[in-house]
Amino acid sequence: MLNRSPALVVIYILSTCLSCARADAVDLYIKDLKDKDEKIRARAAYELGNRGPDARKAIPALLDVIKDPNEEVKQNAIYALGAIGHEGKEAVPALIEAMQKEKELKTRLFAATALGKIGPDKDGKSLQALVAALKDKDVGAYAADALGKFGPDGKDAIPALRAALASPDTQKAAAAALAEMGKLALKELRDALEDKDEEVRVFATIALGRIGKDAVPDLAKTLRDKSADVRRQAIAHLANIGKDAKEAIPAIVDMLKTDKELTLRIRAAQALAGMGPLAKDAVDTLATTLADEKDNNLRVAAAGALGAIGPAAKDAIPALKKAAEDNEEDVAIAAKMALKLVEAKK
Repeated sequence: MLNRSPALVVIYILSTCLSCARADAVDLYIKDLKDKDEKIRARAAYELGNRGPDARKAIPALLDVIKDPNEEVKQNAIYALGAIGHEGKEAVPALIEAMQKEKELKTRLFAATALGKIGPDKDGKSLQALVAALKDKDVGAYAADALGKFGPDGKDAIPALRAALASPDTQKAAAAALAEMGKLALKELRDALEDKDEEVRVFATIALGRIGKDAVPDLAKTLRDKSADVRRQAIAHLANIGKDAKEAIPAIVDMLKTDKELTLRIRAAQALAGMGPLAKDAVDTLATTLADEKDNNLRVAAAGALGAIGPAAKDAIPALKKAAEDNEEDVAIAAKMALKLVEAKK
């Protein structure tokens, strides 16, 4: 027999006791679900929800409570079923009915959220119900959020989520849900980038940005969108993706040179800085920007990018030396700092 330290024995005993206590508490709360006092029933359902999957044995009792005349009891029971998660799939039909037919809006929203937490059922009924709910102005955003929790398993909802980008009631949640689908949603999101509605394009760009590296080519193309808001989202997400967005560098350089919005040109320079030495092909444009532009914030950003590129930006040394003597203190300081990095020995 293996020797165990007293501390390990104590930990084992305590963990076993805790598990037993939690199991005993579940039994007590199941019993309390039938109490005459609605406050006790509501508290019992809530506490079962706090125990998550450990409360799986309470599913039949919670399904009975979904019909409780008290809304708080009903909502807490729905919350508990959702918190149990994937093991609560037997609750899907009851939750669909609650989402579709309950008079109290909050209860319907709880049901949509619970369906998302439980995940798709094998018959696809929850997915179908949530897709239908996308058209409900009150529940639609919650339905989209729930579909997003399905992840790639919710791929059959992608066309409906793409359509939901057109509604102000659902577009934000639909974009987030599409992002959760990952590469599977790229085709629909590319289609959305061609939409005449600027808001649709904005939220499609947000979704692409959340997908990340796989969406870089699409985000690069979006830098040329006629809408400044769309371009703003694209450059922000490319900057967040960082070095994995290296294939977008030519498009970012083009934005730095030609965009009509000064703030976006500054953001482009900052994005190039995040690429480090990978942005070496941008050196000439950055040096010209530093030397010729009037806006000091843009010049500071250009200097910062050259510094981030490091020794690979050696061709910009003359421009940096000149800028280091600039009358504008911020520009001079940024140039001096960049010069140290560019001239540093490898």
